[in-house]
Amino acid sequence: MLDKNSNIIEQKRRGPDIWVKIIHWLAACGWILMFIVLLLADKARPQVAFFLDRILQIPLRTDWDMHLIGIACFLMIIILFLCTIGLFINSRRHKRRDDRYNRSLVIMWILAFIGVIITVVNL
Repeated sequence: MLDKNSNIIEQKRRGPDIWVKIIHWLAACGWILMFIVLLLADKARPQVAFFLDRILQIPLRTDWDMHLIGIACFLMIIILFLCTIGLFINSRRHKRRDDRYNRSLVIMWILAFIGVIITVVNL
C-alpha cells in the first residue's frame, strides 16, 4: 500500500480477528442446522402413495409428523438465536467504511423467522 508521499505503508492486519471468525462459524453452524431443518421437514410431510404402495395396500401416513415439526421449530429458534448473536457481534464490529454485514446471517435469520411464524400459525 502506498501513502501520499509514495512511501510503503506496512500492513498491520494479519488476517481476520477472532470476532470475524466467530461470525463465520456462527453462519456455518446456522446453515448446518438449516439443512437439518429441511431434512426434518421432508421426513415430517405426509407420505405419497406410489404404484407398489397401492398394489400391496401398504398403509401410509396421511398427516404431518408433529414430533418432527416440533424438533424443526426448536432448531429454527436456535438458528434465530445464533444469527441474532452473530448480527449483534457484526454490528459492534462495524467500524470501517468497508465493513459489511454477513449476508448469510441475515438471510438465515429471515428464513428461520418465517419458518417459526408459519409453524406457530399452523399448529
